[in-house]
Amino acid sequence: MTDPVSIIAAVCDEMNANGYTDRPRIVRRADFDLSKFDEQESDYDGVETEWVNQSGPGILGDDFQGTLAVPIDADRLFVIGYAT
Repeated sequence: MTDPVSIIAAVCDEMNANGYTDRPRIVRRADFDLSKFDEQESDYDGVETEWVNQSGPGILGDDFQGTLAVPIDADRLFVIGYAT
């Protein structure tokens, strides 16, 4: 796995380029409930899968909001909210 700082930087760069982000945080994987998230293949270097909880489209048909959880090591996730 790529180092945690590189993963966090890549996620922030992509999320900020696509819309608004909020509440970035690092959480212990064991303490974070992923039961309402969908697991999907990740495009981030060194990350196999990520989890997303998304809703939309909104009034404009192309606006979404949600939360992304990306593993940064075996025990922690980087979690960030977003809106496009």
